[in-house]
Amino acid sequence: MAMAEFQANLFASTWVNWLGDDRQRKEMLTGNRESSTAIVMSLLFTLVLVAIAIIGWVCSKLFDVPRLTTNELQ
Repeated sequence: MAMAEFQANLFASTWVNWLGDDRQRKEMLTGNRESSTAIVMSLLFTLVLVAIAIIGWVCSKLFDVPRLTTNELQ
């Protein structure tokens, strides 16, 4: 799927989810596989970014070693 097509499907599905009525939402989720795929892919991408941020934060805390100064060496 091309990036422009993915973005168009994501926009359309977001638009229907936020502004559409229940009938439109149900039709979009059950009948339009591309829009459903775009929603799932964007959700997974967001979850991966959050996981990477959490891992980076944990690693920065685990490997935070205080620096030695010249006063401590004497």
